[in-house]
Amino acid sequence: VNLFEKRLKKNKIYINYRNLFLLKLLMQGGLRISEALNLKLSDFELNRDNFYEISILSKGGDYDTIFMLEDLIKDEMDYFYNIFKQDDYIFISNNGEKMSRILAYKIFETAYNKCGIKKSGCHILRHTFAMNLLFKDAKINVIQKALRHKRIQTTLIYADTTSDMIKEELVKVQSLN
Repeated sequence: VNLFEKRLKKNKIYINYRNLFLLKLLMQGGLRISEALNLKLSDFELNRDNFYEISILSKGGDYDTIFMLEDLIKDEMDYFYNIFKQDDYIFISNNGEKMSRILAYKIFETAYNKCGIKKSGCHILRHTFAMNLLFKDAKINVIQKALRHKRIQTTLIYADTTSDMIKEELVKVQSLN
């Protein structure tokens, strides 16, 4: 996130807003890349609780809603409201077409390399979202709903327990005796 924020701070152009926003949707909203790339401004609705309710076409063809705090994406949303119409795709390439998965992959691959991250692909950001929820002690059923998984077994693949988490829980249990 810092790399994309630095780029935006240095140069407030569409590409920098787009890339930071895409990163936030994947890593802090848990979207799949295909879900994010299909978003239009009309898919975003700010509710009274200061959350954006984002209507997405999920895997399997169902419409679903994800939530993001207004403060997290306010700057990007303000920028996009000034340059797009409600029915415009948010994520477009330099040629004005809807952004492809390949372009998104290249953007993140370049960022990973600059940051020394050995992982690749866009989907790793969804795993990061799940692990961040797990580290913040979110209940597994909440993580399942946030990821929009039908089966808890799928969620367990994303929210995998680490050795440090096991040790932390053992300290809690063993210190009670």
